[in-house]
This record gives sequence, structure tokens and C-alpha cells, in this order.
Amino acid sequence: MPYSIFLSPDILVVRFSAIGDILLTTPLLRAIRAKWPGARITVLTKRQYVSLVSDNPNVTEVFGIAPQDRIRDLVKLIRRVDYTHILDLQGGLRTAPLRLLAGGPWSGYSNRRFARAMLIRFKHNRYEEHVPVAERYFEAAADLGVIPDGEPPEFFLNSTAEEKAAAWLTRAGVGTRRPFVAVAPGAAHSSVYAVTICRFVLPLIARATPDSKRKRTALSCGFAGSYTYDSIVSLLLGRTLT
Repeated sequence: MPYSIFLSPDILVVRFSAIGDILLTTPLLRAIRAKWPGARITVLTKRQYVSLVSDNPNVTEVFGIAPQDRIRDLVKLIRRVDYTHILDLQGGLRTAPLRLLAGGPWSGYSNRRFARAMLIRFKHNRYEEHVPVAERYFEAAADLGVIPDGEPPEFFLNSTAEEKAAAWLTRAGVGTRRPFVAVAPGAAHSSVYAVTICRFVLPLIARATPDSKRKRTALSCGFAGSYTYDSIVSLLLGRTLT
């Protein structure tokens, strides 16, 4: 049954990881805020991903899970608020203990695990229709009466992230006025890809750059280290080589 229009829902959105999957929740967050302007929307994710949604104006607050946090700690955290909706956008074994122990009005979505496995392992398409992941998340919020608006996922930056990015560029000798090539290799558990790109790919880019552009183009290779994702995105959005 759709939630009453006379009440403001108190919603907990659960998605622990990873970067892309968390950003794919933002169309749903945006739709909920548009439908329910007075709702409190809380996101529960891993601590290292908090900055992906902490500056999102559609989110009221974000809880970050640390590696040392135990299941019972998370259960207490969830039970502190009498949520009207708990949207499980993670699913599977990772949220099963929370759903069992914390109780509450949980709802999820179909992640089509069987169809996905068949397509990946046996190249047999068992999907009845193609529905993007961002739109499948809306299944968990069915009784909130929200529908996709057709707009893409979104990411919001704060001024602190932009200042950190500018400071890094200055220390690297690049500055913020010259065009540069930004390469962001993804490697959650190893830096081998980053090392390969810095050693082999960037020199190729330099050699392929016309002399007229090479003189005003800075190629810089560095590692983000303690930078948060919003600071890294600020670096990538700073300037691009055309």
C-alpha cells in the first residue's frame, strides 16, 4: 500500500559498496526527495564511501561503517530510529543478518543473480527485459510511489574537495590553468594498474600529443593516498586535454 501523503517518511537506504553501485542509488534518492520533500533520508554505507553521498542535497545524513564494527553495533544503530522504510539495495548474505536481527520494514529489489550468472558464465541471456540497475533499485521503494525521472546518477562536490584538488595540482607543478590529462585507474585491492599506467601509458600519451599542445600540457602521475573520492573527482574535473 502506498505511504500516506499526510506523513513524512523516515527512510534508511542500505548500500555498503562499491563506488559505482552507490552512485547508482542517487536517481532513487532524488526521486524520493522530489516526492517527499519532508522525508528524512539516511544512507548506510562503508566509511570509505561516505563522501560519495554526504554532499548530496537529497540525503539528510550518512552513517559510515568501519571495518571493526560488529553486526550487533549496526543493529543498535538501525534500531535507534523508528524507520518507516528500510530499503535494502545491497541484498544477499551481507544484509541478511541485519534484516533478521534489527527487524523493521525492510524491502529489497530483484538483483537477477541467476540471469546474471547465466549470461556471464554461459553467454545465455535469461533476462526477460533490460532494466538498468539504477531503475531496479526503485523496486525497493514501490510503496513510496516514486518513479525514475530519466535523469542520470549525480555526484556533488563541496568547496573543501575543490580546494584540496587545487592544492594537489599546485604541489604537483601542474597548476589549475593549464590543460592536463587525468587518468584514474581502478584497483580496489592492488596498485598494479596504476603503476602500469604511470610507467607505460602516460609516456605514450605524451608522445602522441602534438607539439603545439604538448608545450601547454602537463602530465602528472600521482596517487590519491588519503584523498576522499570527492577530492579525486575534483582533480578529474579540473581540466581535460582536448
